[in-house]
Amino acid sequence: MVIDSSVALGEHNPIRSIHSVSASGLSNSLPELVHDAGLGATFALREVESADKGMSPLEIWGCEAQGRYVMAVSEPGLKTFVAIDERERCWDSKEYPKIIDLPMSTLFGKPPKMHKNVTARV
Repeated sequence: MVIDSSVALGEHNPIRSIHSVSASGLSNSLPELVHDAGLGATFALREVESADKGMSPLEIWGCEAQGRYVMAVSEPGLKTFVAIDERERCWDSKEYPKIIDLPMSTLFGKPPKMHKNVTARV
């Protein structure tokens, strides 16, 4: 309902990007979301809803969660998004405010560039 309500706002939709959390979990979806936006980010892994409160930050980071999404919300639309979130009673934790801050280079490294020489037959 949060996504539907945001989209219904049309040009005032606070959501700028959505990425599914599937293969590789948050360790894939969050960095890709941030990288594609050309921004940096700080991830609060203890803020991630989990039925298993005993999961370590590494387990949360790599947990595949089918049917979940991560979203980038515009700064001007953040209050609107939070109001929709609260109205829909989405989970929100103040219990674990500690964050994990990693540079994007740690997540993506420096992969080798692939070069291909292609010729066409006539």
